[in-house]
Amino acid sequence: MGKKILGLDLGVSSIGWALIEESENQNKIISMGSRIIPLSADDKDEFTAGNTISKNQKRTAKRTQRKGYDRYQLRRKALTEVLIKNNMFDPDLFKLKPLELWGLRAKAVKEQISLKELGRVLYHLNQKRGYKSARKIENADKKDTDYVKEVQNRFNEIKEKGITIGEKFYNELKINKYYRIKEQVFPREAYVEEYDKIMSCQKIYYSNILTDELINSIKNEIIYYQRALKSQKTLVSVCDFEGFWIKSDKGKEIFVGPKVAPKSSPVFQVTKIWETINNIELKNKQGEKLNIPIEKKQALFNFLDKNEKLSQAELFKILNIKKEDGWYGNKQIENGLQGNITKFKILKALDGLNFNPNIVDFKIKIENHETITHLIDRKTGEIIESKQKKIVSSELENEALYKLWHVLYSISSDKECINTLINKFDLSYEAAEKLSQIDFKTTGFGNKSVKAMRKILPYLMDGYKYSDACSFAGYNHSFSLTNDENLQKQLKDKIELLPKNSLRQPIVEKILNQLINLINAIIDENRGWVTRQDRLSNNFEIRIELARELKQSKEERNSAFKNQRERERENKIIAERLFNEYGLKATRNNIIKWRLFHEINQNNESRINATCIYCGKPFGITDALTGSSVDVEHIIPKALLFDDSQNNKTLSHRACNAAKGNKTAYDYMFSLGEEKFNDYLERVNYLYNNKLISKSKRDKLLTPLKDIPKDFIERQLRETQYITRKSKEILNSICYNVWSTSGNVTEHLRKIWGWEDVLMELQLPKYRSLGLTEWIEWESDGQKHKKEVIKNWSKRDDHRHHAIDALTIACTQQGFIQRMNTLSSQSTRNEMLAETQNQSMEYKEKLNLLDKYLLSKRPFSTEEVKQKVAQILISFKAGKKVATYSSRKIRQNGKKVVVQEKIITPRGPLSEESVYGKIKVVEKDKNIKFLFENPELIINQQIKELVFERLQKHNNDNKKAYASIKKDPIYLDKEKKVVLEKAHCFKEEYVIKYPLNSIKAKDVEYIIDKKIRELVEQRLKQHNNKEKEAFKEPLYLNSEKGIQIKTVRMRTGLSAIEPIKFNESGSPIGFVKPGNNHHIAIYIDEEGNKFEHLCTFWNAVERKKYKIPIVIQNPKEVWDKILNNKSQFPQSFIEKLPNDNWKLFLSMQQNEMFLLGLSNEEIENYFNQSNYKVLSEHLFRIQKISSKFYVFRHHLETQIDDSTEAQKSNRFISIRSLDSLHKINPRKVRIDNLGNIFLK
Repeated sequence: MGKKILGLDLGVSSIGWALIEESENQNKIISMGSRIIPLSADDKDEFTAGNTISKNQKRTAKRTQRKGYDRYQLRRKALTEVLIKNNMFDPDLFKLKPLELWGLRAKAVKEQISLKELGRVLYHLNQKRGYKSARKIENADKKDTDYVKEVQNRFNEIKEKGITIGEKFYNELKINKYYRIKEQVFPREAYVEEYDKIMSCQKIYYSNILTDELINSIKNEIIYYQRALKSQKTLVSVCDFEGFWIKSDKGKEIFVGPKVAPKSSPVFQVTKIWETINNIELKNKQGEKLNIPIEKKQALFNFLDKNEKLSQAELFKILNIKKEDGWYGNKQIENGLQGNITKFKILKALDGLNFNPNIVDFKIKIENHETITHLIDRKTGEIIESKQKKIVSSELENEALYKLWHVLYSISSDKECINTLINKFDLSYEAAEKLSQIDFKTTGFGNKSVKAMRKILPYLMDGYKYSDACSFAGYNHSFSLTNDENLQKQLKDKIELLPKNSLRQPIVEKILNQLINLINAIIDENRGWVTRQDRLSNNFEIRIELARELKQSKEERNSAFKNQRERERENKIIAERLFNEYGLKATRNNIIKWRLFHEINQNNESRINATCIYCGKPFGITDALTGSSVDVEHIIPKALLFDDSQNNKTLSHRACNAAKGNKTAYDYMFSLGEEKFNDYLERVNYLYNNKLISKSKRDKLLTPLKDIPKDFIERQLRETQYITRKSKEILNSICYNVWSTSGNVTEHLRKIWGWEDVLMELQLPKYRSLGLTEWIEWESDGQKHKKEVIKNWSKRDDHRHHAIDALTIACTQQGFIQRMNTLSSQSTRNEMLAETQNQSMEYKEKLNLLDKYLLSKRPFSTEEVKQKVAQILISFKAGKKVATYSSRKIRQNGKKVVVQEKIITPRGPLSEESVYGKIKVVEKDKNIKFLFENPELIINQQIKELVFERLQKHNNDNKKAYASIKKDPIYLDKEKKVVLEKAHCFKEEYVIKYPLNSIKAKDVEYIIDKKIRELVEQRLKQHNNKEKEAFKEPLYLNSEKGIQIKTVRMRTGLSAIEPIKFNESGSPIGFVKPGNNHHIAIYIDEEGNKFEHLCTFWNAVERKKYKIPIVIQNPKEVWDKILNNKSQFPQSFIEKLPNDNWKLFLSMQQNEMFLLGLSNEEIENYFNQSNYKVLSEHLFRIQKISSKFYVFRHHLETQIDDSTEAQKSNRFISIRSLDSLHKINPRKVRIDNLGNIFLK
């Protein structure tokens, strides 16, 4: 029995997989496929771009606004009840004009007002409670900070004048009755102070009613009630180093232990600084590394402990080295090393104030143990070094800085925090107030507990790197196992899904859960592909590669996204210049040459010549692009570093390239003697200092062979990102051996093994028959070559490329990696040479030894791969559930208690965010046919009665009534001379308010209000319809009164809407546009006629709510249920159900799969033959559905291309009628997550 290997290619929205079996006699592809997890374009783009704001966050913000309004209504209701109970309520006082109301509020501070007038003032105070942020000012962004300052300045102004908010606005309105009050917000405390003053004054006159109890109740339980924020402690992770698994009472495994410490914790800050110091690496231009003694490290710590940042200049000064001598570090050092942020913020807040400097003392006391601890090589188990065991004393929590930080971190109330600081630390009020504004919570949490850091820190302080310090502390920092430990662990029968919100990124969580489902299907005993015995006997292995985006942090994704967008913009400009100035195509190679030429051009003004980095002689742009004397050259040979990026390339004279051979750039120039070597170093430093080359390229130009790590490929694969560790942890629970591989390795092997063009070759016959191919020519080794290709083809246009990548990953043996790691070893080269010579294979002369070796190890021929790939059917994750039942829990006495069950929770937005209104407009001269179809809309009462009368004569059949007017017209006068031909009608229009600065010139005609429309048109005309310029300055409806136009009502043209807001009589006054369509059902009546029935997501959730099938198979059964209990169902719901005499023919939902264009007999035959290749040609998924418009996208297509060519080549089929749908005979099928097909 051979070894079974699963290759996995994890992307942001895809999983490619391939299962192979390796044996001595032959290799076998058991199966392979691609699983697609559809993400919306917005979600995918936002994740890739590293954006913080997601669609859910935007919906949450809107929901928060609605909750705020609901809470205001609850407060108003509670206040009304209290006022009525105390005879303080008079509805007539709600008719007061603004000046009268503000006058009453101003008077209440100093004079007696009636109890009912006081009630009206309290209502007014309840309307606007003032600004109170949950965030500290110092952590607000600039926009928020400016807003808070403005709010605070207003408060300071009235405090200086000794007046209340009511008095201020009353005075302003007396001067100018159009004075704008709406946007002038004050802090919450200003409104509270006014409330206290009003109640203190009125209590004098109504002491029997305005008791302390009532005053406090209205203040703290109604108007200024603020619920406490929910505790987030349960979301804090358990420390991986100190955590352990236990079984709960319910038998569920739970990871428990000390929680990770906040990043602002003084312990974390000190640990982080020592980690940073021990990771500092500095080199000079000769490639020599600087050894930093422990005394210098301590000096660096002393600086970082007191400062926000350590600059490169300050670092060099402490280490007594100079940049002029050629010393340089990594990008982190250039940007500055971060210091003790916690201590820095505290000292900054106290700057210029008197305080005891001892309050920032944080002494680290080390306790020595008698036992010995060891630095162990995890691979070999060898003890490298032994030391006495040490730990930081637990007394650090009694240090002054720790206590001060704990107060600032744990006390949320500013007032309580200030009082505690004054009492415990003997601080002045001013100092305490400034410190209370520091928010240490926003920095989040680290990845270690205080307990773990106490064990690690002593060894960091001894100068050991983090991994070694962890080893001395008894931890395995990478969580890797030795071979013996690995084989002793228990393997699970299957992997459990990750709980919701258990990861930091929902998209990654979704991908990993899909991976778990896929793995469980592959190792299912009933399938027999990978048995439990295979896994226990170590005859199963998993090799995985993760997409770059999945391994990157939010900041890294954001940076990469911006760089990519900038590069795309630059490439577009380069492409135009290549064609316009040199008549060259914008090939990848030409664009690289252009970039490299301008990168090493030292004459920035003329840009005529570039300089060869090796000989220092110039060459022109024409030579670089089209000449034969200039080459694109790898700085460190690809065979040594395996890096084909632009950072490892430069342009050089061909003679220099040939002389350099397989040496690194540094070693080659060093071999030419001191003078040429020094000239070379000067050129490199000039290019870097003038920002012509990146730091990464500078480092490669200065790297000798001896400094290339022997395990550099392995280092690339030794991922530290959380997602990589998490995915390997998941897979290790069912497999002993899980390996990571690199995208660079996968790409190189795919090309060497000839699998790069497999997909294009499979698609070529179809595209050739449509005339969508072309011949390309190229030259290499003096010979001309040509081949037929698909126009504008990319393998990424076909979802099966994920499966081919996974197959390459499955075939990437660890032996290949070892060969790449030790290429410089002569013994390795001798072994590869012997193996390639023993193979009866012809090699291209240009292949290097490594590529010849890799080609000799090709596991499958291109033809074998093509045959297997042709059978792949793409599996798409099914659409999400409409809604789920959930429960609401609250925490009581430290335990979660269920207070509400069976709550229907929609799994998506029910509607768009906007709320619409409804108005009636007049449509003139509607023809008589329209009048019979819509008699209720007729404006003229006489005409309406005449039309209804005629309809009643024909049993309300509008067609018969309309036909009757030919012989029997409707007359409008007694003389029967005026015949009814047309009439004015009402039309209901749904409207929405848009911000003025968001509307486009072309949409102005839809503005409802005539005067506003004319003013907007006039303003746009003044600025040549340039909206941005037109609305820079305010537009006034009445400039004298200062009435500004900020929003405009516009017609929407919508008809499919849902009511969400009703007036007191129950009539709808607020509407929303339902969310996406959930499905379209095609029904057949008793006569065989087909009817389309559209169900929106809103309607689908309603059906779930009323326990009716979401896709209604038998409408008669549903109608019977409704008629038996009609009062349970609202009319608006009933109106959207299919007719009771219909039967379901077909339903279509987004991402459902269909076979199109085959007869039922052909489908049965191909299924019986398991002819997946032919079925693949006819397999489509529903990409888009709307009324009488269905788009089927071929299952292999990755791009949404609606071009004529795409339609011609059957990449999509667009259907606009039920007849057209019938002609292609749609047969719904199901594709499981392994790509197996089933008829539905």
